[in-house]
Amino acid sequence: MVFLPLSQREQLVHHCLQSYPKEGCGLLVGTRSKTRWRIVRCHPVPNSKEESAQRYEFEIDPKDYLRIDKEASQEGLQILGIFHSHPDVPPYPSAADARLAWTNTLNLIVAIYEGRQVKARVHFFDGASFHELPLLTILDNDLTVDLPDPFVPDQVLNLTGEVEPFLTIGVKECVPHLPDGAVLLVRFDFEPAKKTLPSYFAQQGHQVRKVWWNEEGFYEVVVRVVRPPQT
Repeated sequence: MVFLPLSQREQLVHHCLQSYPKEGCGLLVGTRSKTRWRIVRCHPVPNSKEESAQRYEFEIDPKDYLRIDKEASQEGLQILGIFHSHPDVPPYPSAADARLAWTNTLNLIVAIYEGRQVKARVHFFDGASFHELPLLTILDNDLTVDLPDPFVPDQVLNLTGEVEPFLTIGVKECVPHLPDGAVLLVRFDFEPAKKTLPSYFAQQGHQVRKVWWNEEGFYEVVVRVVRPPQT
């Protein structure tokens, strides 16, 4: 799983939009564990190939890499990989991307169609091939992801396609059947609920662990069920 703060997603998307119809690019800085990547910052850099006649190519100046790598090391962070845009083509690695990719790093691609951002995808390059990873945009920009690694919820409640009040009704029907301490993941695509559902859970005394946007097109709220002590 790859976690990205909302503010940093907005920054890298803005850079890619400004670079259209050429490719925009930059570096991703953060921390990683065995199964989890935390992007703390994105660093847009000039595309050294911007003046090239070729539209679909980019290059990062080694001086920019060394400067950002030094700054990251001083903060206990590391370069996790690169991001770049694909003007008017899907956000999947190309043959050219494979030639430029660094082994054991991330490659985050933003598809830009007609000057408008459509979708972002992230892949891990193992030196031979790319493997897509879930990209989760943390809406509250809090990267303190206090979830098990790897994260597997006790229950997944899929409410995509539903609107209020049916979202809250679905939650009310589900939660009473869960034991104390159970971790529930609620999935939905009704945007206003990204605020109303966490608020509801908090009012009921449950612990809201995380709210994020999944690039597949839906939101997810992770909640730890808390039962009041028996009297």
